[in-house]
Amino acid sequence: GGAAAWQRGPWLPPVLLMMLYQMTYTGLALRRWLGAGRDPAARSSLGLHAFWVPALLVTLAIQHLAQWVRYVFRTEEALRDVVPVTGAASFVVLAFLGLRRALPALQRQQRYASSSLTEERARDVAERLAAVMEEGKPYLRPDLTLEGLAVEVGVSKTHLSQVINERVGRSFPELVAGYRIRESERLLLDESLAHLTVEAVVRRSGFQSRSAFYETFRRVNGMTPTEFRRQAGRRG
Repeated sequence: GGAAAWQRGPWLPPVLLMMLYQMTYTGLALRRWLGAGRDPAARSSLGLHAFWVPALLVTLAIQHLAQWVRYVFRTEEALRDVVPVTGAASFVVLAFLGLRRALPALQRQQRYASSSLTEERARDVAERLAAVMEEGKPYLRPDLTLEGLAVEVGVSKTHLSQVINERVGRSFPELVAGYRIRESERLLLDESLAHLTVEAVVRRSGFQSRSAFYETFRRVNGMTPTEFRRQAGRRG
């Protein structure tokens, strides 16, 4: 009786207001994080945090939604345990996804356990890698390989692979694809290049095939390049 009384009493409005604030803040933080996440340069030093931050924000959003449902339908006895059940289920899913994400990282650490790459040297290689990718734009070449990029950075292939895996938190193909997608977005948003066909954007952004471009672009943006350009035109 006591719990039901305070749920119906003067505590209810501030509780609902706090939950609304939490949900709004979580949603804005998630949107900002995912928006920045499309920029490979912005995520270059995030590593596993690139997974954990949005995952935790999504978990919080789900928990807030469960709280909202519980208090809006507080008279429904069937929803009495919706908050703890949702929290437990979210924790299990998050732990499962986290393990799937973390195990490859642990395997990479074991793979590089005997590496001679020092922390200072790794930091220097990461900085040079970022500079080469931003200034030289080698990712625009469809035939770019890890070996070729290592030569441009001035480091061995093994050390470059280690830096990409451990400091960037991606594989070499994922790193290159991220830069290519960013370039394709720039081309699609440039009004002076509106005459370019999607095939031309594919070639100019460094992708080897139209199918690979479409698959990667849809995975990153949740829409096709044509839809992306059309939506940008409506916003403009």
